[in-house]
Amino acid sequence: MVSPARSARIRQTAKIVVIDDEPGARRIACLTLEAGGHTVVAYPDGRGGIEHVRREPPDLLVTDIFMPEMEGLETIRLARDLQSEMPIIAM
Repeated sequence: MVSPARSARIRQTAKIVVIDDEPGARRIACLTLEAGGHTVVAYPDGRGGIEHVRREPPDLLVTDIFMPEMEGLETIRLARDLQSEMPIIAM
């Protein structure tokens, strides 16, 4: 078992894709995740985010649910088809 002190020193970083059509929400999500040491790529729509998942599978996908064009549920379904084990957070 890893002690809490050692766990704090072992910092894992993740490649994260954020998809949100609202610029303010997208910016806050990116700043928060980057402050945690993660590499973040953001897209304003599901199409761009899914294309990124196809090209460069991330460790985590964070997506808005209500978006124009491609809604979050469709985005999640397509992401699952591409990367079935990838964790997804829906906002």
